[in-house]
Amino acid sequence: FSLFDKICIQNQSYYNRFMTVGVAADKMMITGNLKFDDDYPQLTTDETIDWRHKLGLQPDQIVLTIGST
Repeated sequence: FSLFDKICIQNQSYYNRFMTVGVAADKMMITGNLKFDDDYPQLTTDETIDWRHKLGLQPDQIVLTIGST
């Protein structure tokens, strides 16, 4: 897990599991369920900037989302 900058965790239970395998707490953030099984509105530019700020992402950084792994 050292190759990952940030790991978004669905809930406290998963957070605890990742902790037991040695993932650093500062690399994890509980974000809830991110599955897109419904139609969701696009984020506004301001919302996108806000999420990038919350996750510590620079505007030019690429985000890779992996679900149901």
